[in-house]
Amino acid sequence: MLFRSNDGGSIVLTAGDGSGNGNVAQINDNGVAQNLVFAAGGSIQITAGGAGNNNVAQIRANNGTSGVQTQSIGGAPNITVTGGIAGGAAGSGNIASISNDRGSQNITAGSILLEAGLGGVENSATIRSPLQTIAATTVTLNAHASGSSGGARIGGGSTPLAAPTDLTLTTIGDITLNGGTTSGASLGANATPTAGQNVDVTIHAGGNVILNGGNGAEARIGSPASLVQGGHVSVTAAGSISLQGSATNPAAIRSAGAVDLHADAAGGQILQNATGLIAASSLATTSHSGTQLVGANAVNTFSGGNSSGGGIALSNTAAVLALGGVSQSGSGDLVISNAGSMTLTNA
Repeated sequence: MLFRSNDGGSIVLTAGDGSGNGNVAQINDNGVAQNLVFAAGGSIQITAGGAGNNNVAQIRANNGTSGVQTQSIGGAPNITVTGGIAGGAAGSGNIASISNDRGSQNITAGSILLEAGLGGVENSATIRSPLQTIAATTVTLNAHASGSSGGARIGGGSTPLAAPTDLTLTTIGDITLNGGTTSGASLGANATPTAGQNVDVTIHAGGNVILNGGNGAEARIGSPASLVQGGHVSVTAAGSISLQGSATNPAAIRSAGAVDLHADAAGGQILQNATGLIAASSLATTSHSGTQLVGANAVNTFSGGNSSGGGIALSNTAAVLALGGVSQSGSGDLVISNAGSMTLTNA
């Protein structure tokens, strides 16, 4: 299927807003390629129903054979995906999505904004595929209050499909994830993943990468706490990387494999408050103006470098922490603390 807009126009999909159920607004394709091409400008606005149940708005590539269908959006339209503001039920949420749950997805966008439901049950806003390449000016995910399965997410698969996440996300500006009062915001696996599905996330941000934990749910990159999967999480920011948890919910990066964080441009920092969290087999960091990881982190090996002021600090909770190369070139202290023992593997 090919859709082409030559005049900077818009696609607007709005599911039923009345009290009825099962009202669907969609672009659905079962072929081998779903292509939506915009001239400069343009927009995609997808809004789920605000009452009733199962009032869905979506752009979906829906070939039933895994690996066959591609989905692409080109021309840099601004994309807004909004879950239902109310209504919904378990398994029948008022969801809004762009998805290819069995194939690949390639999106070149202006701004991307995902707004999960302000209320209701399972009124999620998602962009989903097991293999994603996404470029945008900015990316913002707001989770709000639609339950644990009703958040805002970019990543692989959806229940009950068992699918990995392989996401490459590149932006000109900031990437911001805001956890909600009952729903989470995430780049990675869904809230109830299937064991054995790797979660690989590679981020190149032209601005800052900011995770803010919500009053009732987390903001995260990678896996949920319920099942931390293997894979690799790499975050590179031209600005800073900030993990700011709330009093009750973390801003988290999780992987059973490796996590790499880089903020090497002038002024770049890697920052975390007491409820920020990194859980990984190994953690490697580089920064220009300081790395301060002061939460209850859980990594088995750590290596890091900082090229100017600000120092390096890591607080950790592992039984054994293996320290690789750690380099503080500018002013500032080097402070590593661990609940268990520490070993030097490459001093």
